[in-house]
Formats: sequence, C-alpha cells, structure tokens
Amino acid sequence: MKPSKLVRFIARRYLFSRKSHAVVNIISCVSALAVAVPTAAMVVLFSVYNGLDDLLRSLYRNFDLPIKISAVEGKSFPADSLLLARLSSVEGVQYVTQVAEENALAEYRGRQHIGMVRGVDSFYRHVVPIESMMSMGEYALRLGDLEQAVVGMGVAYSLGINVQMFDKLTFYAPRAEGPSPALAWLGGAAYNRQSLFPVGVFSLDADTDGVYTLVPLEFARRLFDMEGRVTSLGVSVQSGYDADRVQKRIAEELGPDYRIQNRYQQKESLYRIMKYEKAGIFLICVLVLLVASLTLVSTLMMLIIDKQLGIFTLRSMGASDGFVRKVFVVQGVYIALIGTAAGMVLGIGLSLAQQYFGLIPIEGPNMLIDAYPVRVKWSDLAVIAVSVPAIDYAIARLTVRSIMK
Repeated sequence: MKPSKLVRFIARRYLFSRKSHAVVNIISCVSALAVAVPTAAMVVLFSVYNGLDDLLRSLYRNFDLPIKISAVEGKSFPADSLLLARLSSVEGVQYVTQVAEENALAEYRGRQHIGMVRGVDSFYRHVVPIESMMSMGEYALRLGDLEQAVVGMGVAYSLGINVQMFDKLTFYAPRAEGPSPALAWLGGAAYNRQSLFPVGVFSLDADTDGVYTLVPLEFARRLFDMEGRVTSLGVSVQSGYDADRVQKRIAEELGPDYRIQNRYQQKESLYRIMKYEKAGIFLICVLVLLVASLTLVSTLMMLIIDKQLGIFTLRSMGASDGFVRKVFVVQGVYIALIGTAAGMVLGIGLSLAQQYFGLIPIEGPNMLIDAYPVRVKWSDLAVIAVSVPAIDYAIARLTVRSIMK
C-alpha cells in the first residue's frame, strides 16, 4: 500500500473508531459543527447578495439605455442626420434614440419638485421597455400636436399629480446664456418655462421614478436651450448579436470624441460597491470560520492524547514522526470536509427554500418583491468548497506540528 493511501486509511480508522473517552466523539462532532455553521452562513449570504445583484440589474436594465453614447467633453453634442446614419449603419444596431435630459424645477397645482426631465423621441419605446413600467394612464408623449408627459410614481406622489385631471405640469430651467440685456432691462426672467399635461405614471424604484419625468424631445430642447443637440444617444442591439462587440464597433465608428457605455458601465460605481460588499462579507465569514475552527485545535489535541498507544505502535513498526503527523493532519482535514459538506448542503437547502417558497418576507409598503431574493451560483460554491478546507488544513497542520514536538 502506498504511504499516502496508508496515511488516509489510518486517519479514517482513528476518526471513526471507538474512542477510549466518549467526550472525544462529542468534541469531534462539535468541531465539525463549528465548520458547518459558518459554511452554511457563507452559502446563504452569497446567495442573498447574488439575488440582490440580479434584482438591481433587472431594475436598471429596464430604464438604462442598453448602450449609451455621450460626449467626452461637455454635457451635450449635436445629433445631425449624418451622425445618426453612421450609427445606424453599424452591424448589430437595431434602434437609435435621441435623449436630452437635465435637471429642472417642476410645478403642479402649487406644489414644486426638483427632478430630472428626460426628453425622448419616438424610438425610445423600442430601446427602453417603458410601456411595461406603466402603472397609471398611458405612455403617449404626443396626441397630435399636443405635447404630454409621463411622470415617475415618486414624482407624481411628490407633486400630487392626478392624470385624470386636466391640470398642466410646468417646468422651469435656467437659460443657457442667461437673459439678454434687453430682456433683463424689460424685467425678463433668467429661466425658460414650458408646460404640458401629464397623462401617465410609470413605476420602477425610488431612485428612478422619484426623479424622472419623460417628455417629448423637442419640448426638452426648448426648455434647456438645446436646439438640434442631445445629451446622449441610446442604442438597442439586434437579437443574435453580442452587445460587447456592437459596443466596440460603435466606438471604432464614432472615434474618441464619444464615450460608449453599456448598462454596467453606466452604473459602474454602484456595481463595484456591491462587489466590495460581497468581498467584505466573505472576509467577515472567514474570520468567523477561523474563530470557530479553533475547536479543531482541541479536537486534534484530544485525538492525539487518545491515540497514544496507537502512535507508540506505529513508531514501533518503523513509522517516522512525519508519517504520524500526516495521519492526524489528514484526520483534521476529514473533520473539516465533513463540516464543509454538511454546511454546504444546509446552506444550499435554505437558499433554495427561500428562492422557491419565500420563507423570509420583506416587510414594508410598496415593495417590489415579497421575499428576499436569492440565487445560488456554482462559482461561489466552488470558492467556499476550496477556501474552508484550506483554512482548516492550515490550522490542523500547525496544531499537529506544535503538539507533537
């Protein structure tokens, strides 16, 4: 029998054989349990973060432009027919929408609110699924020559907007160049004023529907003095095409004067924070695991004391100190593997139960979901399955080496 197989064989016999003291069995079970509990916690926490990340991405996926094109310098840039034609000719581009957005003061029946006004053209509904977000009224920015607005749920609540009432929504924005001297001498204001009727309300999340109002593109251009200009262009990708490749083609076509961003890059800081939080949770769980795994020290100490006769027998048969140490190190690894396997099974079971049955609900009014979202990722399970036994192996090796000196 090979030495490595012999080490594993003896370690299994020592671990599962009857001990001379029953307390040794209890300590071994406690040690495995101490590994299992933080392992299960890591699986559950990682799954919750994955679920929250998916929820966040789905929310912003509905409202953010699939591919956003903006100017590297300045807030706006001219969107002439030549630029639009160049963009439409890129392979994989399906629709191109023009967007002009800026902050403005909104007033409705004496109530005021500062938010973002987004002017969009007729292609916007093909690039962003805004119609699926409508909770009241309809998405119709024009009725013939009449300009209309669609407001976010939070904006509607702040201003007390009722789409059934025919009251105008008025916006105020500073003039781009300020008032002319003649207009100032006549007492003219330093801001533009435009009004239209709200006909619909969309609902998404507080950070979006509490800020945005959608208006016709020409309305926004008059309000913000952006005649013939836009703050960004949005592009949707044809089915069957890779979005990253289409993004690269657009960048090659338009050159360095334009910033081309996908949905992730538009909210890069937010997604980076989510990754940092997940990494922080992993480090905290590792610290808890280190503290809990200290029970492995006492377990190995008791096992070595309990097997003194066996150690004497092995040495009498010619086993070296290194061979004996390996036996107890492998014993510690077996305890860690048992605890890791039990913890992963427990963690996966709890995560799947939460995913399919919603065991832990989310309390509060106007919540988008009823229960905490979870999603088990195989990559997370692989990281846990490798890191937990590796930590316990290091602890077992240091413990056995120090005890058997």
